[in-house]
Amino acid sequence: MAAAVKAASAGVVLSDRLPLGAAAVPLELPLADPPSETEAEALVDACRRRLAELPADANRGVRWMGEGAVEWAKCLLRLAQNGAHAMKVPFPVQAFRVGPGAAVALPGEVFVEYALNISRASPFTPTLVAGYANGNAGYIPTAAAYAEGGYEVTDAIRYYGTTMPLPASEALILRAAATALAALRT
Repeated sequence: MAAAVKAASAGVVLSDRLPLGAAAVPLELPLADPPSETEAEALVDACRRRLAELPADANRGVRWMGEGAVEWAKCLLRLAQNGAHAMKVPFPVQAFRVGPGAAVALPGEVFVEYALNISRASPFTPTLVAGYANGNAGYIPTAAAYAEGGYEVTDAIRYYGTTMPLPASEALILRAAATALAALRT
């Protein structure tokens, strides 16, 4: 093991000067408007029906998912009844520099393409991207993923009691990350 450490450390350059930095870009992601009150009422009814139709021997996880769907539909109905429109969710973007590398912190479960695109465009090597930083805004799909659908786009949001971020969020997030990284160069 000592030989491996010695070999690995041969290329290490020591310095008594290490550039450090931090930057934050406040961002709010736009959320989809809730359905109309009539559509939300129909959704509540449909979710309640599906829950009631579960077999008596349905496992607890399946029941929780059904109950969660009912609660989310009721939340959408409340949003519709209150005339919710142009809602937003906080999504602060942070960047940190340590020497030649950087890290970007994003809230929520961002799709891997965010990390790939941010790292590729970053002036720092390496650039690491972390999700679940400073809260959890839910799944944050790429704009292209909305057309594909799937759990992350259509179903998971019901556990957050709100509506999905709009596809335009991708460009906002990438721009905020680029702004934060650019601030670290000074």
